[in-house]
Amino acid sequence: MLAQLADPAGEVTDALAHYTRQRLPRTAEIVRRSARASRTATLSSAPARALRNAALAAVSRLAPAAALRAVAGIADWCPPERTYAAQTQSSVRQ
Repeated sequence: MLAQLADPAGEVTDALAHYTRQRLPRTAEIVRRSARASRTATLSSAPARALRNAALAAVSRLAPAAALRAVAGIADWCPPERTYAAQTQSSVRQ
């Protein structure tokens, strides 16, 4: 992603700032989801673990699409089409 945002003729600091602005919302959401999953996975009380296990089993059997929606925006992310910032029209023609 950084290579796609960098302009060979531009400032590196500008590219890094743009990169941070582009990735920060997505990575912050990944961190939030990871923390939530970690709290759920590490429940310590037996009743809470039983409830968690039953809920996961029910969702996986009754609504598998709901489980996939939990990773929507993370697992299905693709970088923009342009592969390298250095690939400009003049360098493509050469």
